[in-house]
Amino acid sequence: RDFIMDHKGLDTEQHRLLRLRDITTYAAVIWVSCYTIGIKLQDLVDAREDILLGIKNIMFKNGMSFATKLERQWNQVDQIGRVVQVPEGPAPVGQVPPGPNPVGAPTDFQGGGPPPL
Repeated sequence: RDFIMDHKGLDTEQHRLLRLRDITTYAAVIWVSCYTIGIKLQDLVDAREDILLGIKNIMFKNGMSFATKLERQWNQVDQIGRVVQVPEGPAPVGQVPPGPNPVGAPTDFQGGGPPPL
């Protein structure tokens, strides 16, 4: 939250909100609402990119990573996002991947990627 409150590109007269809406088995839903100081599109794009990269850096610093719909492999990352452990391949559904559970995962985390569609 401090990152958003102290951001130089955001308007201090308007609201600056950052809320953790939900944590699910495979996702953390983060809501950000704020206004830029500048009114040009480039000001918005620059602020959005800076905020997203700042959130990414905070996640990596705490051992988390991003996943995609196509990702079927779980990698443990260090504080700056470098992979520190690469499993032999994707863990079969129902089998726990090597290493500790991802940060924020339930203690009964079963790994193996998202359930089949």
